[in-house]
Amino acid sequence: MKILKQISTHKAIKHGNLITIYANGFNVNTIAPDGSKLFNSDDVTKYPHWFKDEPLYSIPASHEDDLFAIFERLKENNLYNLAEINA
Repeated sequence: MKILKQISTHKAIKHGNLITIYANGFNVNTIAPDGSKLFNSDDVTKYPHWFKDEPLYSIPASHEDDLFAIFERLKENNLYNLAEINA
């Protein structure tokens, strides 16, 4: 298992002959802009699925060159979503 590419919201991990794209789960140690913690230990117990990486899809390992385009699209989607939230 090897991380091939990673951004703040997604990562690509090679598993044998496949590369799986994951949406990153929340980090329990995330700090809000005001300096407070966003999550506490109870959240991990109550909502464990929030903190697990979610596999989205897989591509053949022979298509590793496609990761650049895939992650560029993910970055664009992140910017679009951020603009939608802030609008």
